[in-house]
Amino acid sequence: MDDLRTKFEPINAEIRPAIVKNEESSISLQIKELEKATNNSNPPSATFTTPISRQAEIDQLCVTDSIKDADYYLGLVHRNFDNLLKNDGDFILRKSFNDDKVVVVLDVLHMGRPYNFLVNKDNDGYYFGTHHEDTVKALIEWHMKSKAPVSEESGCKLLTPINRPYDMLQHNSFKFIKKLNGGSFGEICLYEFKDNGGIGTVAVKSYYVKNSIKMHTGFMREVKRMKEFNHKNIVEFYGFAVHKDPLYLVMEFCHHGSLLDYLRKKDGHLPQKTYLRFCIEAAEALNYLHQQNLLHGHICAKHFLVNAELKLCDFNLTDTAENIKIEELFEKGAEKWLPCETIKDKIFTKKSEIWSFGVLLFEIYSDGKEPYPGYSGLQFQTNVLKNNCQQLQMPEKAPIAVKLLAEKCWLETSLERPDISTILKILKDIEIHTPRSDTSIKSKESDEEEDESEESVDSYDEGSTDRQRSGSSFTGGHHHGHASATYCNNIFDNVIKDLYSIIREIPHENASDDHGPIRRPTTSDRDQNGEPKRKEKSPRNSFYFININYKSNNKKISKKRDTISHVR
Repeated sequence: MDDLRTKFEPINAEIRPAIVKNEESSISLQIKELEKATNNSNPPSATFTTPISRQAEIDQLCVTDSIKDADYYLGLVHRNFDNLLKNDGDFILRKSFNDDKVVVVLDVLHMGRPYNFLVNKDNDGYYFGTHHEDTVKALIEWHMKSKAPVSEESGCKLLTPINRPYDMLQHNSFKFIKKLNGGSFGEICLYEFKDNGGIGTVAVKSYYVKNSIKMHTGFMREVKRMKEFNHKNIVEFYGFAVHKDPLYLVMEFCHHGSLLDYLRKKDGHLPQKTYLRFCIEAAEALNYLHQQNLLHGHICAKHFLVNAELKLCDFNLTDTAENIKIEELFEKGAEKWLPCETIKDKIFTKKSEIWSFGVLLFEIYSDGKEPYPGYSGLQFQTNVLKNNCQQLQMPEKAPIAVKLLAEKCWLETSLERPDISTILKILKDIEIHTPRSDTSIKSKESDEEEDESEESVDSYDEGSTDRQRSGSSFTGGHHHGHASATYCNNIFDNVIKDLYSIIREIPHENASDDHGPIRRPTTSDRDQNGEPKRKEKSPRNSFYFININYKSNNKKISKKRDTISHVR
């Protein structure tokens, strides 16, 4: 697997105490939830069992020791893998949940229908019906050789073992290097991966499932989603390992860690262009999910990774709006990123996630500061329920246009918030107007820090030829020319002026008639230096900065992005 030679990095998420309300205590309900999550399109399968003896219960986790290296053994997966069976006599062996126990299941296709058989054990050995063998492997080989049906009632015969999928990996293919971070459901570690002579460095997210159906459901849901994704701003999925606990989710290793850690490490020593690129690439990732009618569930800085491009990760909660579980959002500590309608009414839609994106903008321009510091998630919920929560204020260094964009993300009425495709267009238009000579906001680094920054930039830009061609770079290095933050804000004011020409005839739905129609600024709106006059306080909805049906047909806004040469 040559792709695994590419280097990657882990998910940065922190373990939070559960704040679950009305948690389902019934194992049977959890099993129904698990089966629903599999979204199995196969015809119903038939299950044949004999009573599992006490000895089988004791040995349930080690029963597969003799066949763990067999290609037809899949490990702990759900019954959705029945779809690997195409012809009568095809079979696989896997672990599954039976009530609160982990058992071994044989899946066989017979007359176009999948059948499931529990592997049982007593003092005479392992068996399906009446024939016993000392090991599970010997039992399967006997049925294959003798052509004897697994059970007389079903008539199922074992003809063709089906090999596990290419992305189902073995635990013994990984060599631990170091721990990277703690995840929401397990730790993230750096591993060396060896497969078919190839060696690569990968990030591995470990799930400690034990006997938890809920944990296993979350793992399989994340695997299923990541296998479907294909986008440059989504962390790449390599495979998964389910032969033993902990289960492994294998993905690309991003050298600079999470966006949250990266912002805090740089502590403001980043150019405006970099902040804006973070915003754009985060919007690209979210737009990709929303186009597939999926919600991420917890858009925040710690769930983006920094590599040649920004990468969205942690898809344990990702689902459609109808299937998102609000209680799980609270479990994961997402309260401060959630809008009022989610906390009060348990509603979470695409427009709810736009609110979360606005909080992400705050995190980016505040260099990783926590929103609403001093409040726990539960305290924040209480304040929202009491209508005692103030809106976030964007940091002073954020450009005017980005501040206005964040305000639109935080509109109380969800339908008035822009969709992510509109936000992405606006951010790209803002980027076009950003000066090429933009520099970092802070420049207090010592010579040693500058050397370290240059070294970091070199490794950061390695392999990002396409990015440099397109004029976008995450470099934190120094550029020729020193544009002040004030100058940058004035440049962004020009974006607003150009957008006026496009949307001046479109009033905001809630704008008061007293504010009048949207108009293009005139000479009376400028000071003696030709710059736009800054009003001390503008009515919040006096103009509609973001239009949901926004379409850029202004030549200046639509022009191709200039190439920015990186100066080392």
